[in-house]
Amino acid sequence: MRVCHIVRQFHPSVGGLESFVSDLAREQNMLGCECEILTLDRVFNGARAQLPVTDTSGGLRIRRVPMIGHPRFFLPLVPREVLEPYDVLHVHGIDGMFDRVARHPRRPGQALVATTHGAFFHTPWMRTAKMVYFRTVTRLAARHYDLCLANSESDRERLSAIANTVALLPNGVRPLGAFLAEGRDLLSLGRLASHKRVARLLTTLADERLADVTLHIVGAEWDMKIADLLQRANALGVADRVHFHGGLNQAGLQRVARQCSLFVSASEYEGFGMSLIEAMSVGLVPVVEANASFRELIGRSPVGRTTRFAAPGEAAGVIRAELDALSPERRQDAARYASGYSWRAHAEQTIEHYRHALAAKLSSRVAA
Repeated sequence: MRVCHIVRQFHPSVGGLESFVSDLAREQNMLGCECEILTLDRVFNGARAQLPVTDTSGGLRIRRVPMIGHPRFFLPLVPREVLEPYDVLHVHGIDGMFDRVARHPRRPGQALVATTHGAFFHTPWMRTAKMVYFRTVTRLAARHYDLCLANSESDRERLSAIANTVALLPNGVRPLGAFLAEGRDLLSLGRLASHKRVARLLTTLADERLADVTLHIVGAEWDMKIADLLQRANALGVADRVHFHGGLNQAGLQRVARQCSLFVSASEYEGFGMSLIEAMSVGLVPVVEANASFRELIGRSPVGRTTRFAAPGEAAGVIRAELDALSPERRQDAARYASGYSWRAHAEQTIEHYRHALAAKLSSRVAA
């Protein structure tokens, strides 16, 4: 089965969506698929210099196409012949790629699948305009898809109103390692983007109840700079208890995670919450912002709590309570919960969805 994974950003861009697509494609290749990546020819947070048309990353072949517009609203320019060789076109995200590929001519029998990754209702910004767009342009595009895979229950409910077939399929997540962390520090994991509200973690850390606590911030710069956050930490008097690691490889991340006990995030929105599950996989108990994705994950978890980092006193109190309640058993509960998000199981289920979609296409052609 030849599969084209279509995603707005990929290598050399770094982020949760990029990691998801990379892990899924590699896992599917091990299960017998032939996966390739189609993405845009520039990285949104960089100098936006044009990247090579073809490339490889981690054994995956990459094809890049140009675009018109800007990161929030773009039109990819996809030549017709680029998509013809594949049995399945799998689009990731509800964005310009989703809209454009829906209108792209398809050869007979080719299945078109999408994964939601949180759609675009993460923040109140232009909510009315988003709703109008969703009910018109997105609705028209969604009708062309044979299947939409929703990462969360909220995504499933929203897409079910406009799409033909929607199935719930939570993300696969690769464990950070085969160990249980034994430290007492806090870990923040994810690229330094404005919606992550990392500065609120610093304000929370300044609460006197957390005077004995150290925070590790792991993530590459996006639209926020480490220098600016360090300046904020100095102003709050917590710079000696905050370590900015930037982006780390797996071994480096494991070294930091071993020193920690809790995973903390003030993020206003998440497409799924991969970093939360990754942290739990090595026994870190989460204390996170009460956004829709985190609420859903914590609601099923035996450990962890949501809070409001916009109210730093409230967040500090929750962190203090979780630190005081920490035990080997709670760390093990976190790891057991994370083990339910196996990449192999996710990849197998995704391929099964492909097969059903392809079989439905064949049946409709025979009936016609």
